[in-house]
Amino acid sequence: MSSAAPIRILLVDDHPIVRAGISMLIKRQEGLEVAGEAGNSADALALATGEQPDVILLDVDLDGESGLDLLPRLLT
Repeated sequence: MSSAAPIRILLVDDHPIVRAGISMLIKRQEGLEVAGEAGNSADALALATGEQPDVILLDVDLDGESGLDLLPRLLT
């Protein structure tokens, strides 16, 4: 078992079934942890601010919103 802190991943996708599947895969991997799940830009920003994940897995098409437009806001 590793003593290093797990890599915390925020999932951002507008499809709940996709988030659930990816979350299930991440949870099965040692050293990885789901920091949160968001289905839209507003929730993603709130979770990113509060949880400070190491990695954000971001869908580029968020039900009419562009995930690419969200990137600069996530970085700040």
